[in-house]
This record gives sequence, C-alpha cells and structure tokens, in this order.
Amino acid sequence: MLKIGLGSPQYGSFTDPGTISGFASAVEAIGFDSLWVGDRALVPTQPRDPYPGGGPVPEEYRTFLDPIVTLSFRRTPPDGCVSGPARSTRPSTPRSCWPVR
Repeated sequence: MLKIGLGSPQYGSFTDPGTISGFASAVEAIGFDSLWVGDRALVPTQPRDPYPGGGPVPEEYRTFLDPIVTLSFRRTPPDGCVSGPARSTRPSTPRSCWPVR
C-alpha cells in the first residue's frame, strides 16, 4: 500500500510555531501518513559550490528550526500520523528522536 507524507515547514518565514502547529494539524486531519522535518541544522558560511541555480544560499534558507524543536510544536500527539526527522543515522541518533507512531 502506498503511503504519502509531507515535509513540515521550518525554514525562513515558516519558523513560526503557530504556522507549524496548524500545518501539522491539517496534515493529520487530511489523512496523510507521515509528517517529516528536515534534519540539517547547518548552512556553510563560505560554500565551495554555488547554491543550485547559482549564487549564495538564499536568505530564507539561512533561518530554520531544529528538527526536534519543530516536532514539539505539534498541538496533539500523533493520531495515526508518523512524525520524525527526514534522515537520521540511527546508531548516532538517540532512540527518542526516531520516528514514532
């Protein structure tokens, strides 16, 4: 069975807790199977390669929330909707950060 999930807003102007909480509630209400957050917390100050499309990293991608903080903005515990970081190296990531149902 195909399962579909979405990525949570957590960059740029979408770092508002109310926006993230409302988005998470809507994702669950619509019936998506999962809600993921990006786990990149670093932006290079002097990248060796240009941003795709050229130029520096856009300003809106320089402001972002930590993935665990982002997950904490959910209004209610998951109700059939899995949440967790989009990528993680399980041996070095605490079990409490793994996706949960």
